[in-house]
Amino acid sequence: MMMLWAVFITCLGVSTFVGGVGPKVSGSFWLHGSRRLSPGGYAASTVGANFSLVTAVVVLMYFGYAYDNIQNAITIFSGAFGVAILSTAAGKLSPVSACVFDSDSTIHSYISEAYGSAPIVRRVCALVTIIGLIGFASVATFTYSAIFSQILNVPPLVPAILSLGAVSFYVARRGFDGVIKTDKLQLSAIALVLIGLFVAVIDAEVDSPFTFWRLLDDSSMTNLGGFVLLVIVLTNTLYHIGSAEAWVRLVAVGESKAQGRGAVVAGIMFLCFLMAIMFFGRLIRFVHVQDGIQLAAGGVELIVWLINTSPFVSAILVVGLCFAFLSTVDTMIFSVGSTIVTDVGGAKNSEWLSPRYITVTISSVILFVVWAVNKVPNVDLNSFLFMVFSYQIILVPLVLFRTIVGPRASAKPVGGLMALIIPLTVTLVLGISLLPIAEAGGLMPLVAFVFTSVLILVFPILRRLHI
Repeated sequence: MMMLWAVFITCLGVSTFVGGVGPKVSGSFWLHGSRRLSPGGYAASTVGANFSLVTAVVVLMYFGYAYDNIQNAITIFSGAFGVAILSTAAGKLSPVSACVFDSDSTIHSYISEAYGSAPIVRRVCALVTIIGLIGFASVATFTYSAIFSQILNVPPLVPAILSLGAVSFYVARRGFDGVIKTDKLQLSAIALVLIGLFVAVIDAEVDSPFTFWRLLDDSSMTNLGGFVLLVIVLTNTLYHIGSAEAWVRLVAVGESKAQGRGAVVAGIMFLCFLMAIMFFGRLIRFVHVQDGIQLAAGGVELIVWLINTSPFVSAILVVGLCFAFLSTVDTMIFSVGSTIVTDVGGAKNSEWLSPRYITVTISSVILFVVWAVNKVPNVDLNSFLFMVFSYQIILVPLVLFRTIVGPRASAKPVGGLMALIIPLTVTLVLGISLLPIAEAGGLMPLVAFVFTSVLILVFPILRRLHI
């Protein structure tokens, strides 16, 4: 136990040092970094932000463990496609728009241009993003705290408070630069952890003759279901179009050629990571079938089993899980902070919008959400995850609408507001009511996309008909 605590604290300490080293920054340096983001930095940041503890480790490892090869292949290739192609966000869906790489541009200002650049549309778009990103960070923290409470034998909020405290420190101090530096460190460590886990599990647990090809035998695997697979593919691709944190990286990289190279590298890297995670899940199933162990019912059970295999596996697993959590949550916290500063507050130098107050407040809200969700009995992780993805998908039809109609469209702001507020309200109510219901959450991304798309079209039609 003491060894695992030492590894855990070391991971937090190293991330805090790497992310926080250097002079404290504010203003545009906090928002955009001290220099242009290189293609390699863009790729590392993109993969680090998307390789989350929940989606890439807990969920996908269990997919590899439980579901057949074709469905897993569709899942990981759609994820890599989304990262490589569609994470370019707004104007990249058409010929490259110069405003995408403008340091004063955000995805919310881009959407508002279709409605006369109305400030109220921009702020409500920002609100949707804030709710979505805090929701996703809360899902990650909820899962992370549940896992580490078992690993460290402490209440769930203890590892959450320590980890969010570390993230808040280096994000508040160094902003975008701190997030990028830690993403590179954490991604490198996660790659080494995956290699170590494969070697350790094969060496310690596999008794019968083992070859890589035996992992591809899916004769006993479960069928995921067409509807769930469709929702996963749509979410994997559409999510990135409405992603505010993807836009932050576009602004930081500064020009389309560098971004294009970085996006291709990011897609390849992400695909490799996802394949490794899924094959590792399949390796665990191979061991369970070999040893007659009852098959696990979820990803958290697989992690608990791994923790109990050997001290070495436990130690490197703590490193991988901790860094996978930090690499995503720091991006989410920073993206919420930059959204508040640029799209909600406006007054960058006001005291209450200082990076320190913003990051501490965001982390406190995440902790409150985690505490509240822990009070809900039998929360289904998939439903929780689909619910928070839905909020970002609300922005996707609006991004597409702005890209099609151009920056000088004369759509009325009330149409944009209704296309934001109604789907947001519906997904909030529906999402909270479906939290305990397994797999029912898959409805929410579709509901969000359809509601927003219909409402975008309804108001221009009513206006044309003079209704």
